[in-house]
Amino acid sequence: MRTAQQWIDELGLQPLPGESGWWAPASASETAVRAGERELPAFTAIHYLLDAARPVNVWHRLEPDDTHVLVDGGPVEYVILTDGRPPQRLVLGRDVAAGQTPVVTAPAGSWKGLRLLDPAGFALMATVVTPGWTEDRVRIGLPEEEAARWTGAAPWLTADLVERLNRP
Repeated sequence: MRTAQQWIDELGLQPLPGESGWWAPASASETAVRAGERELPAFTAIHYLLDAARPVNVWHRLEPDDTHVLVDGGPVEYVILTDGRPPQRLVLGRDVAAGQTPVVTAPAGSWKGLRLLDPAGFALMATVVTPGWTEDRVRIGLPEEEAARWTGAAPWLTADLVERLNRP
């Protein structure tokens, strides 16, 4: 088993500005797909890691679907806010009998925030965005009006949790 620092060193992970965590590009599709008026790679993939120094991936919204697969460590709590649906609270982890899942997908256009459940631990994930990620199709930081709208939408979605996921 590797440590978080070994993964950071071996994969060349760097701090992820804005969102927090560690990341490095992994791959991108050579196939292009049409997304509105532009052509993009069918997917882009990164290595992504949360650790004790960077335990939270702050609220962010991507226009494309965003799928996370646990590679090592965990578990990680995900809160996903999608218009027209109840808020979701999922745990990316290996204990399927306890309700965890090794794969989480945040639908296109949803807000998501995630955090390590063991703040002293780490989680290495592979994340795949379809169609491919571009800087102009992401928004970081849950706006106040969205925070107010979603706070209390489920008994567990407290003002404290919403705020914790807005701080790296």
